[in-house]
Amino acid sequence: MDAASHRLLSRSRPRAAFRRVPAIALGAGLLLASLSALGSGWMPGPPMGPRRFPSYAACKAHLQQRNREDRAQADARPRPVAAGGTVQTVVTTDGVVEPGRRHARYKVQIGWAGRGSERDAIDGMIQTQYSYEDTLLECKGRTLTGETARGYHSPGFERIEPKAVPAHPQPPADRPAGAMPANGGARA
Repeated sequence: MDAASHRLLSRSRPRAAFRRVPAIALGAGLLLASLSALGSGWMPGPPMGPRRFPSYAACKAHLQQRNREDRAQADARPRPVAAGGTVQTVVTTDGVVEPGRRHARYKVQIGWAGRGSERDAIDGMIQTQYSYEDTLLECKGRTLTGETARGYHSPGFERIEPKAVPAHPQPPADRPAGAMPANGGARA
């Protein structure tokens, strides 16, 4: 090998190694991104611009009305959906609180809990999911400000109990136990 070829090869080897480093980093980055996609998420919304009311009492009354409207959305129990599963709206709040003089705060989380249908169960497990919207509204004097954020929890799985099947079928109510059917048990 002549000196020129040796210089060319010695320069090209480190460059090849440097080309592998970005590929490895890219692969690791994609792996981490795919793993984080399995986690929960939360995204803040834009802040709500200030809104002025005629008085602090009017601003606080607005928060109280919003509290009543939000609580009315709550479902007492899960309701069926077309796909065969259920969904339930869950409202979590302490209502309107006054942490200081002429300062009222209303914080609420409205969530939607979904359960897959039992007919789609795999190995006795159904998929569950939960998404939500957090809202914080505050009256400071007669000025209302607020912010909203949305989030979700990764889908989970819930074990469903198998339906109980009696060991022996029960005879019809019009026939005593052990009695033969009218055709003597022969199949038609």
